[in-house]
Parts: sequence; structure tokens; C-alpha cells
Amino acid sequence: MRRLLSAADDAGVARVVFVSSAMVYGGWSNNSVPLSEDSPLLPNPECDFAVRKADAERILWEWADAAPDRVAIVLRPAPAVSATDVSMIGQAVLAAAPIRTGTDDPPVQFVHMDDLAAATVHAAGLSSSGVYNVAADGWLTGNELRALLGARLRFRLPIPLPERLDRIIARRSRKPVPAGLLAYTRFPWAVANDSLRATGWQPRYGNDQAFVAADDGVPWDSMNARQRQHWSLGLGAALIAMAIGFVVAAVRRSRRN
Repeated sequence: MRRLLSAADDAGVARVVFVSSAMVYGGWSNNSVPLSEDSPLLPNPECDFAVRKADAERILWEWADAAPDRVAIVLRPAPAVSATDVSMIGQAVLAAAPIRTGTDDPPVQFVHMDDLAAATVHAAGLSSSGVYNVAADGWLTGNELRALLGARLRFRLPIPLPERLDRIIARRSRKPVPAGLLAYTRFPWAVANDSLRATGWQPRYGNDQAFVAADDGVPWDSMNARQRQHWSLGLGAALIAMAIGFVVAAVRRSRRN
């Protein structure tokens, strides 16, 4: 970011639009739903992606405050997805959609890539600095997401296992995904889009439309009931074995200590 802003100075560029991420608010149990732009930036420290986005925002504001003619506009999009292109965070959220930990069931939110592109172009024409969330209207509740997932396999991890969750998401994704996503699958971080709407932008796609456009489904969708039962029993046994292994390892560590 510092090199980019230095290059902007050299080229005489005084207006910068930075696409950050709604992840900078962090996934926390006490987050309001939805989050507004004046909510504090509290990225979960174990998620390096979110921490770096927050750091980049801070550097941008330092640059903008250093000269009166500079304009900085920060966009904080929800996970961006579409039928032809899915962001890294969008891919991670899609992969994590069937997975829940314990009784956690937070809302899920998306923005269509076309709407994010339109928001970026729109923001470039704004005359003053500002921060804007970018998302479809509202969000998907746990029940709404399950309805969109249909009959495919869904499962809950009995206890929070950060590294294992990251591995599961990575295996289900077709793109690299950031680590440290556990809090973002357990707690809410949906954002309000009112501020950007007030400037004249509006989304063309809803959360359900964006999800359906981007979701490829899984082989489970094409299985018959008997095949699904076999897979479900096998996965259930595997999860139980994982939980037992975790408990046994914890007991051994406590004895050594």
C-alpha cells in the first residue's frame, strides 16, 4: 500500500478507491447485525488477511490526511461471488456454508461481483473521502441458507477446531483461502449498505441470487438416498474419531504438564 501511494504521488494522482473487506470488523459474538461503517475495526488476530486489510486502510488514511486535495474512498465488501468469478473470501464462505461449529448459526451475506464492480466505478466519482460497506440488501439466515443448500450433506463440528476447519475449507475450495476463519464462521459480521445506497448506488442482486449463481453444488447433490446415507454414516464416524483424538491428545498434554 505504501508503494502504491508513493507511485500515486509520483503520477499526480490525488484520488484513491481501495477495496478492503467487511472482514475488518471481525467475527465477534457481540457484533451488531448489521454493522455500520462507524463500527470499530476489530479484525480477528488469527486471520492475517483481515488484519492486513485493516492495516492498509490505516496507511491510506495517513496518506489522505497529509494533503488537503487528496481523496480516499474505502469500500468494505461482503464476500464477492458470481457465476464466472469468485473472490478468495467468497470462495471460503461458499466452502464453509454447510459447516457449523456447535450451536453457532450466524447470518451469511454476499455481494455479486457485478454489484461490487459497479460500486467501485460509482465510488471513483464521489467528491469526498469516505467509507462504504458494499453488500446485497439484508442477509441469509441459517434456515434460508440451509434451504438453498438443499439435500446436500451438512455437518456440525462438535467443538471448535481452528486448524481442522481451515483444512476442511481449503479442501472444499478451488482457490487458495486465508487461514484463521473459525470466528468468521461462528459469529456475525454482516454489514449495512445504507451509506453507499444514499450516494446513488444500489445492488442488482440479492444474497440468494448471488449464492445460487456462484454455488456449484457438490457430488452429494446427485447421490440417491442410499448413497447419501452411506456417506453420512462414514463422515459421522470420521468426525467422532476426530473428536476422540482431540480429547485424548488434550488429556495426554495435561498429564505431561
